[in-house]
Order: sequence, then structure tokens, then C-alpha cells
Amino acid sequence: MMENNDEMLLKILDELGVSNRRDIGVDWWRDQERSHGLPALQVALLLRQAWRTIHEPTTSAVAAALSGLERRAHGDESYQGGSLRRNPEMARHVSAALADSRLGPALAYLIRSVQIETVGAILQIIDGGETYESGLAGSWMLFETDENLDPIKPVGDLAHLFYELDPVVNSSRSGRGRF
Repeated sequence: MMENNDEMLLKILDELGVSNRRDIGVDWWRDQERSHGLPALQVALLLRQAWRTIHEPTTSAVAAALSGLERRAHGDESYQGGSLRRNPEMARHVSAALADSRLGPALAYLIRSVQIETVGAILQIIDGGETYESGLAGSWMLFETDENLDPIKPVGDLAHLFYELDPVVNSSRSGRGRF
């Protein structure tokens, strides 16, 4: 049986640990959809997926990511794979740092923080990127469209919502969360 949008939204917000928060819980999302036309379910799905790309703040999560990069290093010309192939000592140094009881958690924190800031910066661009380079001004924004693909209204505030939905922070607040 197919869940309706409200049930799916509640399930996603529950996974993110915010379904009962007054400032960003289910009622807030429903109000945003009614008053601003924010497609709540679609935005929640996007932001949940964005959080799924962020590593857990643990040394084991970082070690698993490093292991995946090491496997790619032999047949991959990307920055990640190619760098490890050209500098095989790097993986050993990172592994040693992760094993250190003081450095490992600091490294995991740093990696997660950089990932969060990178995703947040990308979402800020989507929210309404403005650039001024070499005398040229450019601005754009993500829009909801009608069936003819004509813009109806902007979809914004993704970066703010992304930061609010941090599952690590919300799981410690509510005792729930985590996907």
C-alpha cells in the first residue's frame, strides 16, 4: 500500500529526529507548503539524501571511506583515486592517525565538518546563487515549474533547512533520529 505524502513526510522527519520540534517539525513543514508552496516532501527527501552523503562522525566511518578510496586507487584517475596511487604512504598515514586515540576523533570531526560545509555551500548556491566576476553579474535560483516547465515560484531556504536537520545533533536532542 502506498503511503500518502503526510505519512511519508512524517517518516522522513522522524528519521531526521525533528518530527516533534515546534520550530521545524511536521506542522511547520505543512504550514510552509500551504503558505509558501514549498514542496515539503520533495525538499525533505532531498535534504535527507544530502545528509546520507555525510560520513558518521566516527573513526570507523572514515576508515571505511578510506578503504573504498584505496580500492579505487588502482583504476581511477579522479583526484581521490589518483592521489592515493601517486602517494601510497598517504593512506597509511591517515590510517595511523585514525588509530590514534586523540587524532582519530579529531580527524573524523574535521572530515565530517568539511563535508557539511561543502554540502551547505552547494545548497546556498541553489538557494539563489549570485556571482560578480570580471564585471559580469549573474544570478539564478531553483524554481518549481508547471507542466509546461514555466517557473511558478522559487524554492529556497535549502541551506538553512539542511543545517537544521543534522541527524547527529537531532538524535542527541530527541533520543531518536539517525538513518
